[in-house]
Amino acid sequence: MKKKLSILYKLQFHLGYIGVNMDIKDIQNNKGAALVMALMILSLMMVSVLALSKVILSEVKMTSNTSNAISAFYAADAGLEKSLYYLKYARRNLDDLTFFTGLEDNEEDLQGSDASLNVLTASYQAEGYTATNVSTSSPAHLSIIDPIGDVGSTQWDAIGPNYLYDITWYIDDCFPTHSSDRLEVTVNSFNDNYTNQYVDTDIIVCDCSEGLDMCNTSVSRFNILPTKYYNFTFKPLDAEVSSLDFALKKDGVRIGILSETYIQSQGKYHNSKYNLEARVPSVAPVSDIFSYVIFSEQDIVK
Repeated sequence: MKKKLSILYKLQFHLGYIGVNMDIKDIQNNKGAALVMALMILSLMMVSVLALSKVILSEVKMTSNTSNAISAFYAADAGLEKSLYYLKYARRNLDDLTFFTGLEDNEEDLQGSDASLNVLTASYQAEGYTATNVSTSSPAHLSIIDPIGDVGSTQWDAIGPNYLYDITWYIDDCFPTHSSDRLEVTVNSFNDNYTNQYVDTDIIVCDCSEGLDMCNTSVSRFNILPTKYYNFTFKPLDAEVSSLDFALKKDGVRIGILSETYIQSQGKYHNSKYNLEARVPSVAPVSDIFSYVIFSEQDIVK
């Protein structure tokens, strides 16, 4: 009996020892799991911090780029204003527009800043003329005259080539409501020193096709002489014209329009660039070459 109890005690002791060992192993295993869990949480936090920092850096960079773009915009605008001043000075004091056209491709650093401006184009012959939102009460005007304003000798080019102009105009939601809308084109012209003055008026009908806002251009092409000065008035008679494009052509090839100045200016600041362009009559309406022009209708277009 004592031997049986001894064996039983030994068995319990061994089982208890095994239980203790199992508890220690469990504790050690739990410690390893905690370490793994801590590393996972730390990794997750690091990923979150990196993602957040990337977002913050992107916002800072975006803010910086916006600020740079604004500075570049004002540098480009300064280029336009400088060009307009040179144009005005050249007309009034020099009678020579090379002072104005000489601005092209001369990059200039703005004093006291990291910005610079460059006048990419300074031309007194714009490739075309565009007017937008032309209403029945606010017609559009265009002049073809000597950019200096001289009316003593008229000659765009050698006599001989065939010159014409065509008008492309658009009306929103044209077909079928505005298909019969009309555009009145008044042409006032004269030769040297206001001789041989002539006024002509044409009325063209839109006649737009289904699905198109562009009016029929086949009825809006007219011949023109290179030995005259011209002023055009475009007046809608029925509804607003959303856009009107005027092109001057020589032997069918599009050419520049005299007295329509075109300027392109580029501003830079750090890594930002901004381009601006402007179109303005070389000769201001107050020159009285065409005295009936309403001054407020020939604003600069930027």
